[in-house]
Parts: sequence; C-alpha cells; structure tokens
Amino acid sequence: GLAFAGCLSLTAVSIPSVCHVQSCAFFRCSKLETISLPSLEVADRRAFEMCERLSKNRISAPAAARNVIANLVMWL
Repeated sequence: GLAFAGCLSLTAVSIPSVCHVQSCAFFRCSKLETISLPSLEVADRRAFEMCERLSKNRISAPAAARNVIANLVMWL
C-alpha cells in the first residue's frame, strides 16, 4: 500500500489503468498537486493523506471516484 509514500518531489501522477488505490499509497506526497486516474473505481481511506497541495479541482477521475478522493484528502 505504500507505493509512492514519501515521494517528496512527486508533483503529478497519471496512471491510466489503475482501478484501486490502496491506503497510504500517496501518503505524505506533500508536493502532489495533480492526479489523473481515469479508470479508478476504489480509493482506500488514507490513500492521499498529507497531500497538502492536492485540490479537488486538480483530480481527473470518474465522478464517483473523484468525490471519494475529495473526501479522503483532509485539506480539500
């Protein structure tokens, strides 16, 4: 679940084929601003925890998944 956790220089992510983002996958990616996950179906709790720069208008994902992500990120 810690795929990109702590990648402090990560600013953008585009993964066309991922359908599930596990808990803490992007934990503490503090510079992450933009994500594109067009096939996303499920994002686990804490998947984007401590991604302070991520905002809901910079999330590209199916509508239902985008709402889930927005609810998962404390700073949105």
